[in-house]
Amino acid sequence: MRKEEMRKTVNEELKTLMPLGLDKTQQKLWWLCFNMDRQNDLSRKNPKGGAIISRECIESLKQTKPEDFPADMKI
Repeated sequence: MRKEEMRKTVNEELKTLMPLGLDKTQQKLWWLCFNMDRQNDLSRKNPKGGAIISRECIESLKQTKPEDFPADMKI
């Protein structure tokens, strides 16, 4: 997939896959994680998909930024 196509796909998914109920800090952290991981995913032969990457970002952020994403946070 070409870079322009990747960016277009990621930008569309960012609008639809961002979990509801996140504050501004959480939104920014999730956005950064999703943007980077999803572009990397799209460069692979068999991409996982945006919904899976979105969920993986939340789980990753719960581990790496527990002050912003507590383990018991429901999303």
